[in-house]
Amino acid sequence: MDPDGPEQRLTWNNNDFLGGGEQSLFHAAQVRHLYSQGIAGVRGSLVAAVIMTISLWSYVSHSYLAAWLVCYSVACATAEVLAREIEKCSSLEQTATSWSRRFSVLSFLGGILWGVTPILLFPTESVSHQALLTFVLGGMSVGITISNGAVRAAHLPFLLSVYIPLIGRYLYEGDEIHMTMGVLLFVFMIYLIGSAKRMQETITESLNLRFQKEHLIEVLTREKAETDKLNETLRSEVNERRETEKALRESEARFHQLLEVSPHPMIIHDSDTIFFANPSSASLYDPVTP
Repeated sequence: MDPDGPEQRLTWNNNDFLGGGEQSLFHAAQVRHLYSQGIAGVRGSLVAAVIMTISLWSYVSHSYLAAWLVCYSVACATAEVLAREIEKCSSLEQTATSWSRRFSVLSFLGGILWGVTPILLFPTESVSHQALLTFVLGGMSVGITISNGAVRAAHLPFLLSVYIPLIGRYLYEGDEIHMTMGVLLFVFMIYLIGSAKRMQETITESLNLRFQKEHLIEVLTREKAETDKLNETLRSEVNERRETEKALRESEARFHQLLEVSPHPMIIHDSDTIFFANPSSASLYDPVTP
């Protein structure tokens, strides 16, 4: 079998496939997915931040709430600007690492801003509002796990910076309910970290399959073009051979016609068999008597 034939060219492994330029394209696809999904989470988190600020307004210092909301709004606006800029980027394959780092830094800063809420914005006088704050932080964490799952650096620092202060705050309160909540939040944090890892693997595999599909289509398209070219060459050769055979038959027919009308005796034979004799050759033989 030809080592360069279609069977050989259609075989690859992940290391071969994700090498060189393909690795850059793959990383760029990861970053595009991160921004396209992550920006939706950023917008949702800003809405949640406004609602939480309004809900805590009667239980927490207004200056703290206002300052926190302004800082978080600036972080969200920065993420929005980056998302719009990356849509215009024509060389993402070369700058994907830089774009990924920017989003990861913003995600970490967002995690820090949410992480300070159990410290500076904790409503000590209202258990129900403490539950509200915990619910919001849990929702933000789940959203980040889903939207930022493509890149580990974009979700793991966020989860840690949110849950470590929150767990610490509940443990600091010291009573049975708060201690239990702290332990449960720790278990939930571990679960989210594991889920984020599986989410990253799923997204990576999905992107990998997409690129392999595109690569396979490219290979099959190239093989089809080569096959069509070979078929066209073969058809040309067959047509040429048919034309040659037709010309030979016509030449042979004309040759026989010339032999038939020739006034000279023409005999084609071997040692004991006559294959052809024109009418003029009859004069060479005496009539056969019965």
